[in-house]
Amino acid sequence: MLFRSTGKLYAPWALGFLPDGKFLVTEKMPGNLRVVSPDGTISAPVSGLDQLGVTWPKTGLFDLVMDPDYARNHNIYFTFFAWDRSMIGGIQVARATFDQAANALRNVKVIWRAVPATPNDARSGVGSRSGGRMVMGKDGFLYITIGDRDAGSSFPWRVAQTLDTHLGKIVRITKDGKPAPGNPYLKTPGALPEIWAIGQRSQEGLAVDAQGRIWETEHGPRGGDE
Repeated sequence: MLFRSTGKLYAPWALGFLPDGKFLVTEKMPGNLRVVSPDGTISAPVSGLDQLGVTWPKTGLFDLVMDPDYARNHNIYFTFFAWDRSMIGGIQVARATFDQAANALRNVKVIWRAVPATPNDARSGVGSRSGGRMVMGKDGFLYITIGDRDAGSSFPWRVAQTLDTHLGKIVRITKDGKPAPGNPYLKTPGALPEIWAIGQRSQEGLAVDAQGRIWETEHGPRGGDE
């Protein structure tokens, strides 16, 4: 299929293909969801994001995942954040039903929130290294990257190694936002049960290969990309 380019999107961040060949695109800031056609036509913003209940001035969108059974249930999952006092808040995950004919989201529900809700340590970057990538594994669980929010100073920032915060982690949850069965720290005292992997920094990519393995790329300091 031939696609035409468009320059009318503002800060596009992720896309998901629809059964008819069109695709949904998230725009980071201000947060919008739009439908793009193969000929480059762009819809008006999809309505319904107000159901997220965000009371802060702005909402931003990160990643988007289509339910494997989307053709039947029209469910999507997306990561988002709110802009609070000049800082991007913690990652949240929402589930919604996309009514394509009405260009609207229905039954929008926040199913999971990262801890802390608003990373506001003086050393934490203002919206940088937030993570927000998400995939659905072949096990049917959602995997989400949560950046460590380090401001890049020389002061040690060890949150990626501590288990009482989601910062610097990959979390694994069910479609309802519950900790996925088999997570490695489910029975560890003081640990957040959604944690699946620790020790990440700024995860820029997340993908599932044909064998079901999950690959992550991260942006590190002083040439430390991996």
